[in-house]
Amino acid sequence: MGSEGADGRARLSGNTLKHFRRGRYLAEGNKAYYTSSAIARRCFLVRDLGIREATTLFWSLASNSGESITKDEYTELMTYVAQVLVGGALSDADIAAAIEMDWQKDLKRSEKSGHRNELSVADLHLSLYELADVWVDGINGAKYAAFLLSLLYCVASKTRRGNWVFKEFSEVRRSVGQSDCI
Repeated sequence: MGSEGADGRARLSGNTLKHFRRGRYLAEGNKAYYTSSAIARRCFLVRDLGIREATTLFWSLASNSGESITKDEYTELMTYVAQVLVGGALSDADIAAAIEMDWQKDLKRSEKSGHRNELSVADLHLSLYELADVWVDGINGAKYAAFLLSLLYCVASKTRRGNWVFKEFSEVRRSVGQSDCI
């Protein structure tokens, strides 16, 4: 699906984007990732430290309170992420509908763990893990983490004080398809 650039960040090949835009990734993908062994490896990756570190950076970007992520914060984050991954392939309305479906799914999972109308850092971690699991070719924690960090660099920048802030949305839209952004 992709490769790694000289800077260690994940890159999607042109063929990956072409296949996605033609609808080939709307199905579940490679059956080799659904064997008992592969599923066990993928379940183990949820605990990968590199992926958790990437989640922590996304958390610092998205959560204003540091205690939870509201629907508005989630929607903002995922709108930026979707712009990078499927911008131009899906309409803004389709992106918004997909984000709403994901929010409801993530919230339902969160409610089972006692949260209401907001997500915890553990919930965001599962959401980001699932995103990487879909978009990264292979079952490898380092690749998942590199993919997530690449996404972060596409949608945000670090201030001089070390805080992560969203880039201007128009800048993210312009960068879609450029070599320095996934």
